[in-house]
Amino acid sequence: MLIDSFVAFSFAPIRLVSFIGVVFFLLGILWTGYIVFRKVMFDDLASGWPALLSILMVGFGITNISLGIIAEYLRRTLDASRKRPVFVIDEIVEGVLDTVPDRRTLVDIK
Repeated sequence: MLIDSFVAFSFAPIRLVSFIGVVFFLLGILWTGYIVFRKVMFDDLASGWPALLSILMVGFGITNISLGIIAEYLRRTLDASRKRPVFVIDEIVEGVLDTVPDRRTLVDIK
């Protein structure tokens, strides 16, 4: 019930998935540059796990970015299919529009 109320009215979980994807992708690229630098300059890294970690981080980053894009399209399609009004009126105050001057008086009519 709590998750439904959070997910039903918010883009935050979708944007969070996309944000995590971007962070993983960038960290994976940085990590890849670091392990290439260490391999070329010092040749002191253990074989296997650094490359595997960089591949996984870049791969999960791209996957999360892709899921975020697909989720954005689905969410916008859902919102369009609900046909909700663009705005919500809390209350209608009578007589407020009577104080607004007529538009024709504000424009120089020739």
